[in-house]
Amino acid sequence: MNLQEIFTMLQLTDEEFDDWLISMGLLHGSQFCDNCGNRIALDRRRWICHKDPRRQHSRPKKGVYVGTFFEET
Repeated sequence: MNLQEIFTMLQLTDEEFDDWLISMGLLHGSQFCDNCGNRIALDRRRWICHKDPRRQHSRPKKGVYVGTFFEET
């Protein structure tokens, strides 16, 4: 990666940058809910379960960096 590529990456939106990190294998492309086992959705840098009907007001969430290279940063 050269300096020009770094400047290009700085122009990306958060979602585009996250997609790039996923393509590089540095972030997960998908996650599963610890409670119900369903695939969960990435929403504003959090993984949120929308499938578990028992939890309408307190949906299970995971940070986007959980289980990745960036978890302790």
